[in-house]
Amino acid sequence: MDILDLIGMVEETIDNSFKIPFTSKGIVDKEELLETIQEIRLKFPDELKQAKYLIEDRQRIMAEAQKEADNIIKNATDKVNVMVSEHEITKLANEEAMKIMEAAQNDARNMRMATKEYVVKTMNGLEASLTDALMKVKEDKRNL
Repeated sequence: MDILDLIGMVEETIDNSFKIPFTSKGIVDKEELLETIQEIRLKFPDELKQAKYLIEDRQRIMAEAQKEADNIIKNATDKVNVMVSEHEITKLANEEAMKIMEAAQNDARNMRMATKEYVVKTMNGLEASLTDALMKVKEDKRNL
């Protein structure tokens, strides 16, 4: 029996006691009541030990749960930081790629313009040489 059962027995003994007429008093079996109280005294330390163990166990479980919750939060925070970092790296890589593409397009445009200028200059030189050669041919032809 546990303490609550024994206390219930004390209450039952008191409730079942012989009532003194015209009073709220009753006569109880002293021996029976003292015996039950003695059992309560003997059980009380065991119940306290069990309660203390339960409290310590509860505290241990709570501490473990808190530790696990902290680990979950830390892992989630680390994962978020990695994802943000990866997103930031991707963003920076895309920005760098855009800069490289723009630079390459500018270089290609500049090379086309330089090539065009070179071709025009070369053709102008060739045209001038051909014009000179044609004039010399015409002059030689007249001289004949």
